[in-house]
Amino acid sequence: MSRPWSNLSDFEFEAVVGALLSKELGVQFERFKRGKDLGIDLRNIRGDGSVDIIQAKHYCGSTFATLKARTKKEAASVSKLKTKIASYRLVTSLGLSPFNKQELAKEFLPLIVPENHILGREDLEQLMDKYSDVERAHVKLWLMSGTQLQAMLNSGIMARSRALLLRVQRTLPLYVQNVGFYAARKILKKRRVIIISGPPGIGKTTLARMLIAEAIQEGFEPFEVSDDINEAWQVVDSNARQVFLFDDFLGHAIQGELSKNEDQRIVDFMKEATASPTTLFILTTREYILQHASQVHESFRRQGLPEERFLLELSRYSKLDCAKILRNHVWHSPLPLEMKEAIKIQLAKGYRTIVYHKNFNPRIIEYITGHQRGHMPNIRPDQDWLTFARDSLDHPAAIWSEAFHQQLDNDAKSLLLCLSCFPDRAQIDDLQCAFESWVNLDQRGVQIRLFHRILRVVMDTFVESEAVGKEKFIRISNPGLLDFLYSQLRSEPALLKMAISRSVFFEQLQSIWKIYSREPNKSSRGIDSDLLPALERLIGTPSASWRITETKLYSGAYRGSVAEDERLAWIISTEDFSSLPGYDSFIVRAVQRRAAEWRDHRGYPRAAVKIVSAMPAPQDWLLTSLMKLLVARLHTFEAWELLTRFMEAHPDFFSDEVREDLKAEFETFASDELERSNYEDYSEDDVVTLNSVAEVFQVELDFRAVERMRDAIDSQRRSSRDDDDDDDDDDDDDLRGMSEGEEIERLFESDD
Repeated sequence: MSRPWSNLSDFEFEAVVGALLSKELGVQFERFKRGKDLGIDLRNIRGDGSVDIIQAKHYCGSTFATLKARTKKEAASVSKLKTKIASYRLVTSLGLSPFNKQELAKEFLPLIVPENHILGREDLEQLMDKYSDVERAHVKLWLMSGTQLQAMLNSGIMARSRALLLRVQRTLPLYVQNVGFYAARKILKKRRVIIISGPPGIGKTTLARMLIAEAIQEGFEPFEVSDDINEAWQVVDSNARQVFLFDDFLGHAIQGELSKNEDQRIVDFMKEATASPTTLFILTTREYILQHASQVHESFRRQGLPEERFLLELSRYSKLDCAKILRNHVWHSPLPLEMKEAIKIQLAKGYRTIVYHKNFNPRIIEYITGHQRGHMPNIRPDQDWLTFARDSLDHPAAIWSEAFHQQLDNDAKSLLLCLSCFPDRAQIDDLQCAFESWVNLDQRGVQIRLFHRILRVVMDTFVESEAVGKEKFIRISNPGLLDFLYSQLRSEPALLKMAISRSVFFEQLQSIWKIYSREPNKSSRGIDSDLLPALERLIGTPSASWRITETKLYSGAYRGSVAEDERLAWIISTEDFSSLPGYDSFIVRAVQRRAAEWRDHRGYPRAAVKIVSAMPAPQDWLLTSLMKLLVARLHTFEAWELLTRFMEAHPDFFSDEVREDLKAEFETFASDELERSNYEDYSEDDVVTLNSVAEVFQVELDFRAVERMRDAIDSQRRSSRDDDDDDDDDDDDDLRGMSEGEEIERLFESDD
């Protein structure tokens, strides 16, 4: 049986070769970084220090002349090795004749490479027959061999199934084997039915096609349902082994457009497949559509579809998986050869900008490598490919646009836009309050449980939840989606104005301003008249920020304090606000209100100092209020540092008598601090503050006591530091075992 070697990328081929020869020779071959002059893919170190070396060349579909030219370069690299070579093997996916092996062996002289150490495709086929467990471990070699596929294509199946087979054939080379396949496979074998759900672009359809490929391997005939489950009912045969794929099976459900009784007929077909040993049923859907359908269609609810799903999430991909996805897409890219070579060169140095990008998504990778059918990459003349790829990841709006605009109703859109204006995450009751204000329920008429119904629709795909103690929090699930939502707000001035006027938390306004301030043409957006009234309305409202406390004994969350001083300081420090209509009168009112609090020793000293410092000519009543706040806090280093800054900014405000009283109080404070025996929560900055305040008040500190304090803090810092000083691995041997990071690097190294 001929295996589909062309399905493998170069690094996958190398892994298969290593596994086969480890079995055949009874030793463990390891993969290593290529290095500049090593010419080694796999290595085994013998007891005497000599090495067995394997060079794997995936030249399936290439020519012998190309392989021979490459072998000359490898021979030159081998001749430079200082390590004693016990054996050297060249393994290729290209078919080789005995004469071909003779020619290749000559290239390595004076190193003796026996002809039986040069393995071609035929040799690999024999080893694969011998070690079937290796084949089973590498999914792409046993799913849909070329011979099986061709037989299926020529067997006169329905035209739609032929198209499905061709799509499966295109998918196989790009697939990266991971735990998702085995988990999905387990569910399908156990239940005969699987629903694969998740966000757009995550790989639901790819996984479904891999399951189809395995089913074909096991003798199932594939059928695709495109519009109506009745297509499956028309061809299902209890006497035949059949696998059905219904991709995006709830595509119209969000609008309630399933044909009459189709929900019940889908459920009935699921039951049919569950009861039949000859029928498999694979469905895919986006998670938010599944949630919606489970609410709208009673038969789905009764069947308990959400509990039956297999949810494929991007978090299932490790960084190494991401790197392999990128490498596979480049290796099998339909782009011109010269462009592919240029991409490989750019990735050798710039792969991190893609693999580690926060918006990494298989659909974007498909786009930037030319695999999106009918849509080749649009690279501007002034861009190289890496810049184009990074720009595509930086602005992934296309990934979310269709789902957001076509599949979500207005209330679901509003919930996401509302949530995007919260800091990081929203406590669920806060989000409900903000959402109901956003959609203006008072004018629409109260709709019972509207918020929770919409939340279930977007849960797991657009948003995710987290429970901390008794509190539940909701956040946008994907950074790319958050960027997309920001772009929606920036592009619609009317939407921004509405978001401002209907905000119920001050933090919403801060987030909206952050979004708005990225707009290069802010002056034309027309929100200036709405912003200041909203800021004044919300400056004293409860906070939407929550603090999390998690220890071994306790897990909980509590709402942040109002911190009106900090809010006012933020307004004052934002230069663009000073031109807003009514700004000066607003600041006067806000400062008067804060000063009344400071006189009663309530407030935040650092923010208060910032506010007063921004006033052009603060009056004595304001300075008196600030001083009362600071003096009430003089048991901390921060308060003394702020007080001295205040004194230097307004020296005339402090009489000699007041200065002497403050000096005496500082002497007591300094003496108490220097006599401490424990400085666990102190820092070097505290020592600096102590010395600087002493200088302002002309207080002479005990030098030895200050040094003891500094030494104690330094000693505490050293003992609490993680002393995991890893010894530098100065191994002179360039052939080292690889970490995941090194494995990723190796995927994109040039092997020249």
